Amino acid sequence: MKRIGIIILPLFLAVGALNAQDVYRFGAIPVVNLNFKLNKNYSLNGKLENRHIFENGTFNGEIRNADYRFERQDAEVVLANKLSANAKAAGGYMIRFESERVIHRIMQQVSFTQPLGTIRFAHRIKADQTWDPDEPFELRLRYRLGAEIPLFGTQVDPRELYLKTNLEYLARFQEGYETEFRA
Repeated sequence: MKRIGIIILPLFLAVGALNAQDVYRFGAIPVVNLNFKLNKNYSLNGKLENRHIFENGTFNGEIRNADYRFERQDAEVVLANKLSANAKAAGGYMIRFESERVIHRIMQQVSFTQPLGTIRFAHRIKADQTWDPDEPFELRLRYRLGAEIPLFGTQVDPRELYLKTNLEYLARFQEGYETEFRA
């Protein structure tokens, strides 16, 4: 548990001011996700994702737009290498089709799981670089802490109900520095 605190504490101390968003977008993101095991250590993941927006507005009740809009389509492929029973390294490429432009992203990540009693923690450290024809080069660094908590029994088993939560810290470098927390 000390290791988790050592990782998370600097993230919270690095935040100067917190702001929450005052706008929302309501929509759907259907995803097709295919996984292929290449051998005992390597796997390939392919994902196709679309974003559909049905309405956007503000939390004070103002609806800005209630017309349907297709926002984007992402195609992604990731090659993962199992380093040990609880650790993986992965790298991948994503292409995004948005309006009249094409955006490219390269990703690298390391993830590992850590059982602690009945709870299983998952850590992911990820970096990605984005090339967009209309924007300056963007670098993002992310840390995600997830927990899987069995609702019945002492561990998460196949076909058993469990609670899964995630907290993510994102640092974005693009003509300056921005941070974001996601839950």
